[in-house]
Amino acid sequence: MIYLDVDDLNARFWTCELSYKDDEGETVVLPDNQKLVENQPDEEIDATQPYVRWTIEPGASVQKVNAGPHMFKSVGTAYLQVFVPKGMGTGPAVDLVDSFHNHFRKYRSEDTCLRVLGTDQRKGNDKKSHMVVALFTYESHRS
Repeated sequence: MIYLDVDDLNARFWTCELSYKDDEGETVVLPDNQKLVENQPDEEIDATQPYVRWTIEPGASVQKVNAGPHMFKSVGTAYLQVFVPKGMGTGPAVDLVDSFHNHFRKYRSEDTCLRVLGTDQRKGNDKKSHMVVALFTYESHRS
């Protein structure tokens, strides 16, 4: 059951056009080779440009007592870490997070078993880049 949630969210992620505005105000779509995905081989990223890391963390799963013998409610969190080189400022990170949240906010799977509950973000940085973590919580009801 949990793999169905992960598969659905991964498929949705790959349809997300992550974009940001460059210094000239032009929209730049983040190429797939700048997207690192959990449990897939690491791509050679260009660390002088924005890049992201996508991770899904399934959480608790409990049987629903009044919904039949094989119905389970599961919850989890999905994370998109956005890295932008310090010389670029934080604008591209804000744009990438916005495009990510807009793609997943109010999302419900085609089979209606999975839905996004809410979105959030956190900020941080390291020596070379600004980092913003965009995240959302989700729940599913599957038999």
